[in-house]
Amino acid sequence: MGFLSAYSDTRKIDLGGGYWVEIKECLSIVEKQRAEKALSSGPVFDQNGRGSAQMDMPAFHTEMVVASITAWNLDEDDGTVWPLTPEPVKRKNVARLPASVFDQIFKEVDELNGPKPARERAQFPEPGLGGDPDGHGGATEPGDVLGGAAAVAAPGAAPSGPGDPSVA
Repeated sequence: MGFLSAYSDTRKIDLGGGYWVEIKECLSIVEKQRAEKALSSGPVFDQNGRGSAQMDMPAFHTEMVVASITAWNLDEDDGTVWPLTPEPVKRKNVARLPASVFDQIFKEVDELNGPKPARERAQFPEPGLGGDPDGHGGATEPGDVLGGAAAVAAPGAAPSGPGDPSVA
């Protein structure tokens, strides 16, 4: 089993009435970057030449859904299943989805490819949010923090005076 095998699963979404859509559980970086590129529609300039960026959320959502769908059983009245190939036909058929169905699919896609849930992030805190690599959280009482000359003493110097063991 190769590395990418762990990222190649799909999930079936029940749309009711016997209909379903199958989506990838994990998009590739190229697919995700294509969606992120669609997110920014480019700069818009006002009459004074000041530019601002516009965010195209519908284009982002569409790219994520189109990249995620691998199969479905959505059909015409005569039973013909809507084709998913070639790509332009797939896009046209995704555009035919009722808004509520599209939103249901996007919700799943977003959860699978978005940030990790809080419980998973808690296991891997952001760098600099506490403790050293060994898990020691540092001083817990003010008495644990050395001050004055003891805090800046050179290695081997006595920390507080004659007779105390030297610092290594």
